[in-house]
Amino acid sequence: MAYAPYSKFKVGAALLCEDGEVVTGCNVENISYGASICAERTALVKAVSCGQIKFRAIAVTADASDGFVPPCGVCRQFIVEFSANMAVYLAKPDFSTVLVSSISELLPLNIQQLVRDSVAARNLAYCPYSKFQVGAALITMDGKTFTGCNVENIAYGGSICAERTAIVKAVSSGKQKFKAIAVATDNIKTDSFTAPCGPCRQFIVEFGSDTIVYLAKKELLHSTSAPKTTDDHDVSCVGLTIASQRNSLLRI
Repeated sequence: MAYAPYSKFKVGAALLCEDGEVVTGCNVENISYGASICAERTALVKAVSCGQIKFRAIAVTADASDGFVPPCGVCRQFIVEFSANMAVYLAKPDFSTVLVSSISELLPLNIQQLVRDSVAARNLAYCPYSKFQVGAALITMDGKTFTGCNVENIAYGGSICAERTAIVKAVSSGKQKFKAIAVATDNIKTDSFTAPCGPCRQFIVEFGSDTIVYLAKKELLHSTSAPKTTDDHDVSCVGLTIASQRNSLLRI
């Protein structure tokens, strides 16, 4: 059923809802490739548009003879939006082998540690004018982490954001290829997420067009699944974006 005239790569998904109903989906491509919709998201939007919002598991199979094909970053975002603990079954086309996994196991990085590092950096912020602390933690392709915080100046346009602080620290140490960056803010009053500003997004894309951006916020309610910080609050890994997709921000 997949519509894949451009990639010729067919993917199918089957979503198990909480009440036992199974909703299927396939990838639907578009000549404007960024508008294409993966099989996993097709199944999810079909289910949600029919009133389903609680899910147990999702199975994915693709026309790939060389192994399993896990959900892309955007599809993982969609899955986590509805269930962070949803089981993910990856099957080969002939169903000879099925791999059972979870979203956390599919993520290639230790996101929780990256978030912790960004929180620690946030606490070092120099922000006497805005009183708004921001921290960032950047991981390079070879696994080294660089942190940064916002450094303000009375000439406000001269202030440097946390993301750029982390990037210039890395570049000045000879690192120019990055996997991901985590950003943590002290946005307690609105309990919202703060995305990188325009110049910071430009900086990120300059050195890694596919760098993943994770957004974290301080939670007001205790959560045992979140990593502890030094100020007795918890931090949840709550956001992600793929920089190559024009920095559109995707929450998790």
